[in-house]
Amino acid sequence: MGNTVVEVSYGIDWDVREALFAHPLSEAAARERHRSGEPYSVLLRTGRTPRAVFRSARTNGIASLDLFGTEGRRERSYDFREIWADRLHLLRLRAWPSELAEPAKPSKPSKPSKPSKPSEPAKPSEPAGEEGTPHFTADISADGRARIIRRTAAGGSLHSRAVVPGEHRTVPLPAFGDWSALVDAALSAVAELTTAPAPEPARGSGAGPRPAWAEPAGLRPGNLAALFAAGSRLRAHYGVTEILEPEDAGLLRLPTGRVIAADPGTLGESDEPFTVAVAPGAYPVQIARMRWEAHPWGETPAARLVIRADVPTLSWELALRPGQDARMLNDGEFFGFGVDSGTGCFLDLATREALVAAVQGDPAGAVFSAEEGDGYARWQDPATGFNVVAYPSGYGDGSYPVWIGRGEDGEVTCLLADMLVLNRAEALEPTPADEATFRAPAPQPLPTAEAPTAGTLGAATAYLLTLGHRGG
Repeated sequence: MGNTVVEVSYGIDWDVREALFAHPLSEAAARERHRSGEPYSVLLRTGRTPRAVFRSARTNGIASLDLFGTEGRRERSYDFREIWADRLHLLRLRAWPSELAEPAKPSKPSKPSKPSKPSEPAKPSEPAGEEGTPHFTADISADGRARIIRRTAAGGSLHSRAVVPGEHRTVPLPAFGDWSALVDAALSAVAELTTAPAPEPARGSGAGPRPAWAEPAGLRPGNLAALFAAGSRLRAHYGVTEILEPEDAGLLRLPTGRVIAADPGTLGESDEPFTVAVAPGAYPVQIARMRWEAHPWGETPAARLVIRADVPTLSWELALRPGQDARMLNDGEFFGFGVDSGTGCFLDLATREALVAAVQGDPAGAVFSAEEGDGYARWQDPATGFNVVAYPSGYGDGSYPVWIGRGEDGEVTCLLADMLVLNRAEALEPTPADEATFRAPAPQPLPTAEAPTAGTLGAATAYLLTLGHRGG
């Protein structure tokens, strides 16, 4: 069999529907983006048919790959994270392989039915023919634990768990220009190939269609400043709400400055302090309050541990615990603290052991003291004087993020537990604009020597699809 020539071209992103690059790039410009970590895309195609689109955004440790069949329909989609230098962790594989589809059962004759409504147009990021067909998804954590979902032709799904060996979830990051591994024989019908550069884009090529791909982004904070600005009005799913004066819950003692947010009723050693610490001291806690204009009740949308009251917060970032990596988050996801008793709290690491003992020694749950009408409760260790401030967790049980605020100098101004009641609310007059920006600290890849043994993407794909065949 002779070699198949695969044409290589570059751009900011490939628009699947329009079959055009958004902002075409020369090879030299793409190479510079690769070196600097800026986003760029690589298109491999045979003739007029796209075979692979590889996207890289190394500054944020993110890459993706789409593989297309001979008819130009997407068959595989991979999401990667560069956790280790020059090594990609396979975070997610989605596949639309015909071999996973269940054979259709013969249908019984039926009376003619009314004409069906025209089908909805496919979403821009989902080429026509993918939605509604059986497909396979594997989500893989950094330690190899995987969740496998196989959808069936009948509309159901099979769920299973597995542990994926390192060589089947870790692949080398391709060197710039070495794109042959993306369409090797194990991944496509191209058995032997020769890559060739496509013609350089014309000078002055303007912006193309809107990119179909964006780097996955975890949950972003809403207007957090408004939650503590009395008189603000916001529209959410229950209607319009008015923000009331925040409630002062007193001082929280932080003897080590290592802050924990957790459910006090289920607190344990797994509730670790955040990786960002503050100076030891005593800091005020404020409880945000609100009321719905059309309903006779309110909620607790947030609680705030104020570190520097006189410094404006100019940026927010997600608070993380040891071992948590924000690169592993997909769109809208977050790392948060779990709540099973409808209550959250702030405390110092030095207080954790004493509170656990107090809760275990009082099954009736009368550890915390609160005055009638207070939106918070307190507990103090009689032996040390260290204390805990607890607050209702919005709508109740669930998982909630904590945002770290920073001032112009980069120092911490506050830690804010967001109950997600108003995360997507629309600001109405006279709500002040939140001038703070979201800050995602640039991830630093771990040493390559710490990475699992890398394998090939073809072997990883075959292994994972085997899990789909046997249901885990």
